[in-house]
Amino acid sequence: MSNPDSLPPDVINRITQQVEKSQTEIFSFLSDMVRFRTPSQDPEDKHFPKEIHKIHSYLGDFLKTQSFTLESWLAPPMSFPEHPILVGTLKGTGGGPSIALNGHVDVTPTGDTAAWQHDPWGGEIHDGKLWGRGACDMKGGVAAMLQAVKIIQDCGYRLKGDVYAHIVSDEEVVGFGSRECAEKAPRPDFVIVTEPTRLDI
Repeated sequence: MSNPDSLPPDVINRITQQVEKSQTEIFSFLSDMVRFRTPSQDPEDKHFPKEIHKIHSYLGDFLKTQSFTLESWLAPPMSFPEHPILVGTLKGTGGGPSIALNGHVDVTPTGDTAAWQHDPWGGEIHDGKLWGRGACDMKGGVAAMLQAVKIIQDCGYRLKGDVYAHIVSDEEVVGFGSRECAEKAPRPDFVIVTEPTRLDI
């Protein structure tokens, strides 16, 4: 596929329609991600060590269904002894620029859970909104970037360039995971970090 600005209207329409048809699946995917308790800043948290590996396993299984090959390793120890990194590679057909989609699945602590209107680890949907810690920052971004690749493939399109998915688990601490992706993972032509910063690229 070429520059999005030059895509034929029928291609844009087909992808847009597929996004609309996939709403339930996308929300379910994000709900599943929110349910993993992955706050990375409190070294006393007993959930993080197991939960961070569980969500990486969950996302790894998803990436494999989309024909990604996987590589994983551990970033330097920080708040916890292990902060895993997952990098998926989807080979393109050739002749196009490569892109890395980067996101983190660690989140900030919930604070006083009694102050929450909904379970911070519930991933519940009410009035068209999905509630939970990390639903926006930034499991929502990770869900969006991975589902975008799936939707393009569901439409029957193949990208010319390679796609890399960077899933890191320490952004809320110091961000060694993304630094290591930049140093060790294949170097792409472009990178999009799906952090929720006013929806600006």
